Amino acid sequence: MIPLTSADLRRLQWNLILLVLLLATGGGMVALAVTKDKVAVQTLQRAEAGRAEIRAKLARATDEEQELRDKIARFNRLQKRAILGQEHRLEWVELLRSVKKERRLLDLQYELDPQQALDPAVAPGSSPGFEFMVSPMKVEMQLLHEGDLVNFVDDIGQKPQAFTRVRRCSVQRIAGAVRERGPAPQLRAGCDIDWITVREQR
Repeated sequence: MIPLTSADLRRLQWNLILLVLLLATGGGMVALAVTKDKVAVQTLQRAEAGRAEIRAKLARATDEEQELRDKIARFNRLQKRAILGQEHRLEWVELLRSVKKERRLLDLQYELDPQQALDPAVAPGSSPGFEFMVSPMKVEMQLLHEGDLVNFVDDIGQKPQAFTRVRRCSVQRIAGAVRERGPAPQLRAGCDIDWITVREQR
């Protein structure tokens, strides 16, 4: 190895200074690049978090819109069936007479009790501002066979007058029932049926 003289060092000092400056500049650029990379990563993470939040809000809005559509559809169905509003006693009486005539029921007696609030246990989760009301009805009828009772319950349940709930039905054979001229009743049935409506709370 050849030793460097003072003259050699003087000739090399500018090169060394330039080398140091280049190294310092390179180090600074590397540090700046690392800093920019961190900032870019943080910006990307914030953007992704923002997009995720927007997607979540959009999903919630879509769910809320669908829930609102479902509620409107249910409301329209209730309104169409005349379940919303006051009770329709005259229409119910006409319906009972019509079913008796169409089904040729031999005897149909009924008694409608005054309207009252429905037990919350029967219809939990009522909507605010509305309340479920019930008009209890006792029915006594004489039948040729069990099918008459099934048809009667189906008919009053399918007509758009109210929501009906059969709480109890009992059927007994009429002792000593015999056929004379024309049809004779063979069974006696009794039912407790609720006519349910929904009205705005007062």
